Amino acid sequence: MTSLPSANDATMEALISTIKALSTRLDALESKIYEPKLQIDNLLHLPTTIKLDITRFNGEEPLGWIFKVNQFFDYHRTINEQWLRISLLYMEGEALRWYQWMHSNGQLSSWAAFLQSMELQFVPSDFDDPQGVLFKLAQTNSVREYQAQFENFANHVNGLSAPFYLSCFIFGLKLEIRHEVIPFQPNLLFEVINLAKLQEEKIFAAKPKFGYTIMATKFHLKSLLLLQRQECQDHQSQPPT
Repeated sequence: MTSLPSANDATMEALISTIKALSTRLDALESKIYEPKLQIDNLLHLPTTIKLDITRFNGEEPLGWIFKVNQFFDYHRTINEQWLRISLLYMEGEALRWYQWMHSNGQLSSWAAFLQSMELQFVPSDFDDPQGVLFKLAQTNSVREYQAQFENFANHVNGLSAPFYLSCFIFGLKLEIRHEVIPFQPNLLFEVINLAKLQEEKIFAAKPKFGYTIMATKFHLKSLLLLQRQECQDHQSQPPT
């Protein structure tokens, strides 16, 4: 009679041990299932630790540098009062000498005044009226070069509609390219650019290869000259009749 409770106790302990083991295994499996989700959640809530930097300004491409430095300060939420001093660290060469002169003469009163002075100092005169230049811009070399010039000035023109940019680009193309692009009636600028490049390649492929033509002509003339010499030699070698 005394052995029965001990047997029940042993069975109960074994059952409890088994349940604990199963619970441990379930916890381990659950952690593996939710671990990727937790990692993703943690990444989404991590503070921004990406280190960004900007190129140094030496007097070239001032408008592009101004755009980048403004984005740089906005991204890092830099206090406005520090923008001027920090920008000094990203200047060199001619730009640094200009900054030193402006600083020594008390010309850097604010960030807006700094940007205005920089544009007057380093931006080419064409950008005084980028819209006027854009209206008159015409392709003189390749479509790729014309595209680069067009985008360079268009980036500094505001308030114009997309159809206007489209028409402006088309009518600046070379005549033989323009005539092939217009019938397609493209609605987007990138479509016009792709069509113009395809037409340019087509025109280039149809042109005679001058180098090959000249070489072929020289070879033909040389062959004729050799043939004439051979005929003269044959005629001289014949005995007189």
